[in-house]
Amino acid sequence: NELSKSRRKIGASLESSILLELKDLGMERARFIIQFETIDGFSPSGIDRIEFMISTNPGIDPMPISKIASGGELSRIMLAVKTIFARQDRVQTVVFDEIDAGMSGKTLNSIREKLARLARSHQILSITHNPIIASVADNHVEISKLQTEDETTIQVSVLDKAKRLDSIAQMASGDPNQKESMNFARSLLAQADILKAQIK
Repeated sequence: NELSKSRRKIGASLESSILLELKDLGMERARFIIQFETIDGFSPSGIDRIEFMISTNPGIDPMPISKIASGGELSRIMLAVKTIFARQDRVQTVVFDEIDAGMSGKTLNSIREKLARLARSHQILSITHNPIIASVADNHVEISKLQTEDETTIQVSVLDKAKRLDSIAQMASGDPNQKESMNFARSLLAQADILKAQIK
């Protein structure tokens, strides 16, 4: 009973904290609820069944995250939770799959900053097509698909500084040879270096 009381008290605080993080991540209209249900008898983890519930659009009742969240939304919810629990979390590696889907400008910069902060305590693997998110990486791995008439192969390359610049420029405009694209890529990498230096 004491454990259950503590969980419910912390749950109310956690709801508020997660909503603040989600607002930064472009989900300012989301509703997030931690639902508690008292079970009959005991389980190894106590007398509570706990479920994270969310509504990502106005007028929609909160539902279990597993049933309602898209891949991009799920990644952002995970980033919000991991940001809050970074110091206590024992999971060493976190994978984010296209966390930037459908995002722009201000929100992308916020995601970039949160990823950079989380990378101080975790290994982050982030799959992205976005140059703003890619710019904050410590290591840039490019995955490409090569096809012939008879077969398809996957090529994985760890990019050096020059190739990384080309890749980010290509993400930005589709053409790494354009002067404007290269200048934009350089500015993103410079901003990311400043951000990471501030976090350290």
